Amino acid sequence: MANVDDGSCDLPNGCGNPLYLEYDPLVTCSDASSCITLIVNGCTDATACNWNLLANVDDGSCLTLYGCTNPLACNYDSTATCDDGSCLTVYGCMNPSAINYDSLANCSDSCIFPQVTYGCTDSMAINYNPTATIDDSSCIYCVYGCTNPLACNYDSLATCDDGSCLAIYGCTDSLACNYNSFATCDNGSCLTVYGCTDSLACNYDSFATCDNGSCLTVYGCTDSLACNYDSFATCDNGSCLTVYGCTDSLACNYDSFATCDNGSCLTIYGCTDILACNYDSLATCDDGSCLTIYGCTDPTACNYDPLATCDNGSCLIMYGCMDILAFNYDSLANCNDSASCLYEYNVTFQLDLREQTGIAYTTPEVNGLFNGWCGNCAEMTDI
Repeated sequence: MANVDDGSCDLPNGCGNPLYLEYDPLVTCSDASSCITLIVNGCTDATACNWNLLANVDDGSCLTLYGCTNPLACNYDSTATCDDGSCLTVYGCMNPSAINYDSLANCSDSCIFPQVTYGCTDSMAINYNPTATIDDSSCIYCVYGCTNPLACNYDSLATCDDGSCLAIYGCTDSLACNYNSFATCDNGSCLTVYGCTDSLACNYDSFATCDNGSCLTVYGCTDSLACNYDSFATCDNGSCLTVYGCTDSLACNYDSFATCDNGSCLTIYGCTDILACNYDSLATCDDGSCLTIYGCTDPTACNYDPLATCDNGSCLIMYGCMDILAFNYDSLANCNDSASCLYEYNVTFQLDLREQTGIAYTTPEVNGLFNGWCGNCAEMTDI
């Protein structure tokens, strides 16, 4: 063990590890604390397509030649190391004048051209000829306006229609009944006189051009006092019937002037005289049949009255002798039959009593009625 420093001591003086950026080849005694950043090799050029954000030591691998790296593309760049997305791979004819022109093509291919045609090749011209292959300076350019001669805003000087034509004719007055909201040209047809246009209506207005819904077409009688009043009628047709009375020609109170029957007709014919014997309490019309001459109407009665029309129950029909002096006087008789009265009688009777015994009598009598003669009215005597 040395106990005297001979000046040969080698003290730590840096990073001696070549894997770190802090590596120093002159370091003779490596100090690990001096080695901080581990070396990462790669492309450190931020413009390179293979730039490595983690690399801290450029290893010369950077690729910076940009272009199309697709060998099938028409713009392939064999020197390019980085593909920049510019590759064109749609092949076709890119000449607009060719008949096989492909607007989607980005790589020119063979074109087929039509036969030479002279004309206007400017698509902005009104006489542009899409088939023309050579412009002959014949192009005519637009004067914009309405070119439709049927439009109300037709412009005779316009050569190019600008879509402004107004060709829908109709009434443009919003107050008219025939207003057309789609019309762009007023054709003078507007109808603005409102009223009833129905010639059959009672309030028809010959000057009206627009019907306002006021037409009255229900005809009938509008007089509420008439018997034929029609509550639905809006036009009076002169048919109202206002003369009330009996309209039944068979009624006794028939009124030939009446147009409305008021229910007063009297049609029960009979005798209306309460003093008549044939008075009819139900009769409303006297038919002249009343019988008012009272008396006996029985021609067999002794007091028969040929002029009587009403029998008053006074008929006398019990004929007999009413002379109290007569032998055959009849107290029940009310009709005197004077020819029948008998005042003297000579009557001969034969009474056989030979086989009759035990009969006690003093004066014979005859009792009972016989030919209107009253027995027991006179005493009988033997002769």
